[in-house]
Amino acid sequence: GLNGYLRIGSIMTEDALPRISSSEFAPLEKSLGNQLRKLYKHVETPISAPWKSDFASIYFIVFGPLVDDARASLKGALGATFDKLDNTNGGTSLFAIPTNSAGRYYRVEVHEVETKAELECTKFYLSYGDLGSILSLLSRVHGLILGTKGLKVAASS
Repeated sequence: GLNGYLRIGSIMTEDALPRISSSEFAPLEKSLGNQLRKLYKHVETPISAPWKSDFASIYFIVFGPLVDDARASLKGALGATFDKLDNTNGGTSLFAIPTNSAGRYYRVEVHEVETKAELECTKFYLSYGDLGSILSLLSRVHGLILGTKGLKVAASS
């Protein structure tokens, strides 16, 4: 049941993390993005597939910390009640932001990258739903590897 959902202790269930309607998504994305811009020089979100009517989470890609230990400041900046920080370089940290309904939260993901180029590649790869995954599979047939670090020629074996 909880596959892909933020899991912090035993309190997070699918009911606690409702999908985000398209009418809620844009204002939340803007507000939370503005908070992240106080911590990072570059803040991007993947371009959503135009047919989506709701979202499981709001996904941010960030680069260029403006403060010492920006990752540790994310929970407070986002107003999150719960978090699961990924302390590896290039990791995705998960946050639960309270909604107006008791016991319900918006899921927010913040993926920190190491370069501006990686930010652009990651944004492209994650945009338009599964487009990056589809292009990645197609490129492998032709000896190429497409991922969040860019496009590479596969090593011959």
